[in-house]
Amino acid sequence: MFVIGESNGGWPDIYQIQEFASPALAVPALLLLAFAVSAAIALFSNRLTNRRKAKMYRLWQEDMDPIEVRIEAYGIGQMTGRGSEKNIILIPYDILKYLADRYHLKIEDLMNPFITGLLIELKERDREEPMRRT
Repeated sequence: MFVIGESNGGWPDIYQIQEFASPALAVPALLLLAFAVSAAIALFSNRLTNRRKAKMYRLWQEDMDPIEVRIEAYGIGQMTGRGSEKNIILIPYDILKYLADRYHLKIEDLMNPFITGLLIELKERDREEPMRRT
């Protein structure tokens, strides 16, 4: 690292930090800059996520039949199966809980169609993958 110095076995100062400021000033400044950039990215990502969630929740404002709610859960499972890495499946618990609460269902009633849709998509991906490799 540049605090140790390149001549003493440290990393070379590839950013030329020592030309502009001492390490005592540059290191905290760079950490503050990195924190600010990561906070801005997190803020932007959270706003996009909340906007998507609100848009999705608005779609479900009308009263739906319990069968239609289960069909929605099935579709969410398919969407998850299409877009997820096979060994890292995330269950959108907050969305399923919202649907269950909104339409007075048990979350267990929505998990079965969700898992069914998820598994069907994963099996479909398994069938398509050998075709892509050839």
